[in-house]
Amino acid sequence: MDSVRLLTYSLDEAKIRSQDSVAVINSVAHNPEGRLLAWNFVQHNYNELYDRYSYSVINILYFCCFSYVKWTHDFWAIF
Repeated sequence: MDSVRLLTYSLDEAKIRSQDSVAVINSVAHNPEGRLLAWNFVQHNYNELYDRYSYSVINILYFCCFSYVKWTHDFWAIF
């Protein structure tokens, strides 16, 4: 399964259980080729992820953003 589809499925509880969604996103983010995809996905879906998982979303951001310090700084300036 491609990473984009997997990320999309992570928000669909009919496809991936909600308690597994953070692990799915982290798995994509741990792949060097998926890191940017995960980062873009988290930015685009941040409000929904935060509403669902609260501070667990920060664990996702920590890993997938580590390589994107400037982007991370700009992103957090919004919130």
